[in-house]
Amino acid sequence: MPFNLELVDASDLNDWALRREAQELLPRLIRQLLRSTPGVTGLSVRAGEGIGVPGWDGHVDGGAGTACVPRGPSRWEIGTSEDPRGQAQDNYRKRTADPHGFIPASAAFVFVTFRR
Repeated sequence: MPFNLELVDASDLNDWALRREAQELLPRLIRQLLRSTPGVTGLSVRAGEGIGVPGWDGHVDGGAGTACVPRGPSRWEIGTSEDPRGQAQDNYRKRTADPHGFIPASAAFVFVTFRR
């Protein structure tokens, strides 16, 4: 019997993003992936009930950087909206207007979504 390595595809992830559980679990997944990324330090990503707390969804120091994590400090926003572009733009405007004590020019802005 052949083994299929492709367990999940982009459509599955897009469909999963519609579910309420995705809002709480996506940040956990991102946190786990970041923990496993060489060079990442200073990691903080809220998940579960923490997603309702105002402020940045995540703070990361990417060290030298990788293909998926920017070099140096970055601030992260994570979303499951059906309009990912609009949500990313809204988050960017909101965070540049009120960066919660952080200097936006000193870090990269990263928006994460499972949406297309």
